Amino acid sequence: MVFEEMGITFSVAPSCILRDSDAYPGGEWLPGAVLNAAANCLTAKPGRTSSDVAIVWRDEGKDSEPLNFVTVEELRKKSSLVANALDALNLAKGSAIAIDMPMNVNAVVIYLAIVLAGYIVVSIADSFAAPAISTRLKISEAKAIFTQDCILRDDKELPLYSRVVEAKAPMAIVIPARGSTPIKGLRTDDLSWEDFLGRADRTTAGIYTAVEQPAYQFSNILFSSGTTGEPKAIPWTHLTPLKAAADGWCHMDIRKGDVVAWPTNLGWMMGPWLVYASLLNGASMALYNGSPNSSGFAKFVQDAKVTMLGVVPSIVRTWKNTDCTAGFDWSNIRCFSSTGEASSVDDYLWLMGRACYKPVIEYCGGTEIGGGFITGSLLQPQALSAFSTPAMGCNLFILDSNGNPLPHDSAGIGELALDPTLFGSSTTLLNADHHEVYFSGMPEWNAKVCIICPWFLGMILKG
Repeated sequence: MVFEEMGITFSVAPSCILRDSDAYPGGEWLPGAVLNAAANCLTAKPGRTSSDVAIVWRDEGKDSEPLNFVTVEELRKKSSLVANALDALNLAKGSAIAIDMPMNVNAVVIYLAIVLAGYIVVSIADSFAAPAISTRLKISEAKAIFTQDCILRDDKELPLYSRVVEAKAPMAIVIPARGSTPIKGLRTDDLSWEDFLGRADRTTAGIYTAVEQPAYQFSNILFSSGTTGEPKAIPWTHLTPLKAAADGWCHMDIRKGDVVAWPTNLGWMMGPWLVYASLLNGASMALYNGSPNSSGFAKFVQDAKVTMLGVVPSIVRTWKNTDCTAGFDWSNIRCFSSTGEASSVDDYLWLMGRACYKPVIEYCGGTEIGGGFITGSLLQPQALSAFSTPAMGCNLFILDSNGNPLPHDSAGIGELALDPTLFGSSTTLLNADHHEVYFSGMPEWNAKVCIICPWFLGMILKG
């Protein structure tokens, strides 16, 4: 039903929804399916036409100017142009191609184009210093990287291309932060954005036939934070985007005609999550190219008529302390969602007050899952800074002091574990043993080994 609601198309339909498999501890989802996740973002769907808005956006510093819009058709043509230009680089299909830049329209176009053309996105946060960039490029064996010359924030130019060069990155395609401003001082093998696009055959530049791939083919390589050692390289398949979109549909009620904003970056999982949760559900993605800690962003939320606003608690704290959202009308918001940090009841009561006391859906998950495992629902009463339900399709367990799952109908406190039958979750790591990291030493439930969830201590209350 969810796939039908989202209008997901397969070039080869799956033989069933789920079957047992020795290769996948939780079973094999959609066996035999062939699809392209990006192509599904770029097609008209029931209730959404090619002329509908896919992205609404604004640049920081232009807060009094009209909004900018990209339709589904325009996004498809832009992504097709980049996909054709990528093929002109003569990289092998399945090559890893990095993105290290702010999450703006160009970044989304590039992301979709890489997946559309059968390559693999390597997600790198634009805040990383050269050593962190270098580590991720080496682990992923990226063959090229898209970046900007600099990042514009609060009338300042923060260097970015120079960090990529310091990281000894492979061939870089460099986009100017200020429109068509020529970029000087590129390395010999690097390309300006204009020169890169010029490689596409202009007679067919806006048309591209998607590379349809098996469901478990990699589409994106993301990374854990790496705060305690080398970051884990976590591949997403073409199924993971469907998990992200299903969470948005089920828990945040993202639907056709909605406008979804969530300040983030493609270097973290919520960046790709935003792309897929918006576009696969027929909603518009709202992108503000600037700092979210400003009245400019607050005005953008008002002007874009955002219906679902995602946050992290530190942003809400800044809004409350600076009162930068005062005077702006957020009445179009139907719900908020929050992830990334522990939230404050007081801060979130204040946040709800900005939008006629609409609920905040807490959302806890991980890159390995492609979304959430515990969250909230608009169909249930929501307590501030608390969860009300496992994510759709996710079974949770509380482990007692002996490491055994507690019965679902009993109260208890302990470590949280997940049922491995989890749609869209990771099945491998590029630089570590997936089974050793997530399954080794864990108890069984229904003859399947539970997934360890070491970053979260859980509590379940009877009833």
